[in-house]
Amino acid sequence: MSVWALLGQTHLSANKEALGRRIVEKARVVIKMTQPDPEGQPNRRRLWVDKTAVVKPPALGITMSTAGNDCDFEPPKEPDPVSKKRGPSPEKLEECKTWLAAQLTPNPDRVSVVRKAADQAGHAAGTLYAARDALGISEYELDGRKWWKLPAKPDPAKPF
Repeated sequence: MSVWALLGQTHLSANKEALGRRIVEKARVVIKMTQPDPEGQPNRRRLWVDKTAVVKPPALGITMSTAGNDCDFEPPKEPDPVSKKRGPSPEKLEECKTWLAAQLTPNPDRVSVVRKAADQAGHAAGTLYAARDALGISEYELDGRKWWKLPAKPDPAKPF
């Protein structure tokens, strides 16, 4: 009776996933190693079993050196994922808000006209809609066309 073992090796993607799902699909055991803190701990690695048919062992910490590797049960922690805030930069949003308020003062305007003017002024559609939401602009329909209008400002002379 013969016993065969096959080792498949691949790099991880930016999301710490194996490149190509077929490798993980066919494998009985998937072992991963990362370098969580390259600046602070350049010689430390985290080694763990990601997929197995049996109980997963605890992750290991590895300190690599030219004299050999030392293992321990205190692996380096993975950094918290950096939240990439989507949307326009605050400067572009403020610029677009000022532009949009001027476009809708003193009268409402059709959305199609505002979008065309925003495009000509260099404001992206996403920035325009973010500015609309930030300003509290309301949208209404008249004769089958959409319009935007600025919210009414309360008159301090008339409390009610």
